[in-house]
Amino acid sequence: LASELGIPSARGHVSPEQKLERVRELKREGVVFAFVGDGTNDALAMSEAPVSVAMPPSTDEALTAGGFVLLEGGLEQLRDLLAMGRRVGRVIRRNYFWAFFFNTLFLPVAAAGLLTPLAAMLLMLVSSSAVLLSSSGLQLSQPGTGSELRSPS
Repeated sequence: LASELGIPSARGHVSPEQKLERVRELKREGVVFAFVGDGTNDALAMSEAPVSVAMPPSTDEALTAGGFVLLEGGLEQLRDLLAMGRRVGRVIRRNYFWAFFFNTLFLPVAAAGLLTPLAAMLLMLVSSSAVLLSSSGLQLSQPGTGSELRSPS
C-alpha cells in the first residue's frame, strides 16, 4: 500500500522506543512524514510526529495522540485522506494567488486615491466572495459511504 500511495518508506512491527527514535530522526533530517498507528505502543511516537493518523480500532491513547482519526476502514483510507489533503492544498494555493493578484492590482489604485471608500469596500467584498466561492466548491467525500463532508463554513 505504501508504494501505491507514493510513500517511499514504511515500517512496521518495531518497538515503541524504535518508533519514537525513528520519528525524532526523521524530524532532525527535515523529512515530511506522517505516523500511522492504532495502539498504546504507537501513542508516544504519534504525539511526537508532525502529522499522525489513528486507525480503527484504536486505543484511547492513540486516539488522543492522533492529529487525524479515521473512524472506519483500514489503511486503504489513507489514500482518501492524502487525496483530500492535496485537494485542500490546491484550493488554498489558488485562493492565495487570487487574493494576492487582486490586492496587487487594486492596492496601488486605492493608494493613489483613485477609489472612493465605497468602491474600495465593494472591491474587498468581491475579493472575499471570490475566495469563499472557490472554497465552497471543495467537497470532501467518503468513498463507499455515500456521505459527504463539506468544508467548514
